[in-house]
Amino acid sequence: MEKILKEGIQCPDEGMARISGFMLEGDSWKWWKVEKTRRRHTWDQFKVVFTTEYCPLAYREARRREFEELQQGNMTVSEYERKFRELSEFCMHMIPDDHTKKVRFIDGLNENIALTLTGSVHPTYQSARDAALELERQVEMHKPSRRRSFEGGAPSQGASRKSHSSAHRVVVDRAHETDFSGEAVICGQPNHIRRECPYGSGSVLGAGRRAQHISEFQG
Repeated sequence: MEKILKEGIQCPDEGMARISGFMLEGDSWKWWKVEKTRRRHTWDQFKVVFTTEYCPLAYREARRREFEELQQGNMTVSEYERKFRELSEFCMHMIPDDHTKKVRFIDGLNENIALTLTGSVHPTYQSARDAALELERQVEMHKPSRRRSFEGGAPSQGASRKSHSSAHRVVVDRAHETDFSGEAVICGQPNHIRRECPYGSGSVLGAGRRAQHISEFQG
C-alpha cells in the first residue's frame, strides 16, 4: 500500500492511513473501525499500530533469529534468495544499506558459490544475486546425465534378457519352418526337403544334431 499510495499516486500523508484502513477486510477491518476512533493517525503511526497488532514482537524476534541463522544448505539459489528476501523484511536494521545486504547474502550461500563470488567484483546485491544464479545454472548444465553414465558400459539385465529371448525365439521359429526352404534347418545343407533330410526330425542323425544345437545354445 505504501508503494502504491506514496510512490505510485503520490497520496498526501494524511490520506494514506485513511485509504489503507479502507482496504482492510475481515477482522482487520473490525480492528481498524475501533482504532481510528481513538486518535487521528499519520501514516507512520498507522504502520506502528498495525504492525503491533498483526505482527507481534515475539513473531518478529523469531523471524530475526531465523534470518541471522539463514544458510542455503539444500535449497537452490532461487529458494535461498526468496527466503532471504522474506525474512529481511522483519529486520531491515540489520542490513541498512545495499553493501551490508550483499555481504550477508553471500555469507549464507554454499561455500563453492560464496568463494567464487567473494573473489569477483559485484558492487551491488542484485549483481551478486544474479551471478550466484548463473553459477548454479552453469554447474547444473555441466553435470553428467544418468543416461550418459550408461553409455559404453555393460548391457543392462533387461537388455541381456531381451537378447536371450530373441535367440530362443529364433530357434523356435526355425523349428516351425515349412518343409521347403533354401537351407535345411537341422543340417545346414542347401536344397534339402525336411522330410528327406538324413538329419531330419525322424532320424537318429537329426536327433543327435538337435541335441548338439541345444547344448550349444544353452552353453
